Amino acid sequence: MKIVVCVKYVPDAAGDRQFAEDLTTDRESVDGLLSELDEYAVEQALQIGENADDAEVTVLTVGPEDAEDAVRKALSMGADRGVHVEDEDLHGTDALGTSAVLAKAIEKTSPYGRHRGRGQGRGRQAARRVPRGPEVRLKHRTSRPHITLCERTIRHG
Repeated sequence: MKIVVCVKYVPDAAGDRQFAEDLTTDRESVDGLLSELDEYAVEQALQIGENADDAEVTVLTVGPEDAEDAVRKALSMGADRGVHVEDEDLHGTDALGTSAVLAKAIEKTSPYGRHRGRGQGRGRQAARRVPRGPEVRLKHRTSRPHITLCERTIRHG
């Protein structure tokens, strides 16, 4: 089984964030890190991989040079491979644009099943989860809910 986890390098929430002149986040003025939500996605992918024969977990990110730190963090957690798409022309790209780049990167990297986090840090740009089905023709999972069924009698009912 091959799994790719799309991860995001985000500004540290504890830092003093500012905007650059082009109204994008000024990443020079604050430290960044692997999104906490994406850490959970990496951990889930690793747990799924532990129970599968010949599993390979790859992390994929799109971002500036410093985004490599997010890939390194995921590799230190146990991921097998890391892919970092870096292109100055992507600076300021919205969630849908990033989604299209992620879809192409997955397509070019190799056929994979995918596992993603729940959003991008505080921005919650859920559109990042768009590259699926028709775009890359792969099975995907955005979350892995745990369901417990129980029966009980309720008052007045």
